[in-house]
Amino acid sequence: MKIKLEMDRERAILLMRACECIARLGMGQFKELADFIKPFSGWETGEEIERFLKEKLYPELSMNSFNSMSSIKCPEAAQVAWDAYQHIRREISWADKNKDWRTDPRDWNEMMTVNYDEPFKASRLEGNFKTERLDD
Repeated sequence: MKIKLEMDRERAILLMRACECIARLGMGQFKELADFIKPFSGWETGEEIERFLKEKLYPELSMNSFNSMSSIKCPEAAQVAWDAYQHIRREISWADKNKDWRTDPRDWNEMMTVNYDEPFKASRLEGNFKTERLDD
């Protein structure tokens, strides 16, 4: 079974951020999540949230370490979320430059970051994400 989603840029960015949070939770990287929930938590700093989560979820990891995305300790859901994050990130990054990665050459002066790279598959599930750019 395949499911196709169509969404506008704003929804794609929100979905991308949600996928990134799930993926980073699985790796034990809590800074992005802490910064995201800090305004709603009542805690003073993201570091407080990060320290709390690290101690509860990954007590074996130091504050500066994390599980790699390919680690057996990283849950499959986090790996799939990372795959989705990378695919959405690439579409948005190229669209923001008014280019399409399928047809346009990459301008290495303006497009240096990994946002423009072909996504590296993290999950072990069969198949992969396929994205399609729909211009309004």
